[in-house]
Amino acid sequence: MSSLPKASIKGFAVLVVEDEILIALDAQAMLEEAGAEHVEVATKAVDALRLISKKPPHAAVLDINLGSGTSFAIADELAARGIPYIFATGYAGQIDLPPQYIHVTVVGKPYTADLLTAGLIAALDQRGDPPE
Repeated sequence: MSSLPKASIKGFAVLVVEDEILIALDAQAMLEEAGAEHVEVATKAVDALRLISKKPPHAAVLDINLGSGTSFAIADELAARGIPYIFATGYAGQIDLPPQYIHVTVVGKPYTADLLTAGLIAALDQRGDPPE
């Protein structure tokens, strides 16, 4: 019997890394309304990396462009830990991702709750295990 795709993000802890606080808070509200158990927000890469080392999330949403840098170091840390993630960007379709990130789902901004949730569900389904 094959496992069915997850129908929601209910019960999952999600990290949102977004340098624009209003967008981050909007994403947090969308994800909580969609059933995420806990949504942590970081506006800087250093803060995101600290949160990941302190209590790793089940999944993450990473804004590619974080002002003075990118979220690629965060993506690398998540990948090393086996934590699924998606990218979010206001430049969808205009950005060339480095080869190691070509497989990652990219959600364009402004995103809707449905697109954000669907992207996370797809990333979680690829990992395959439920929240602890």
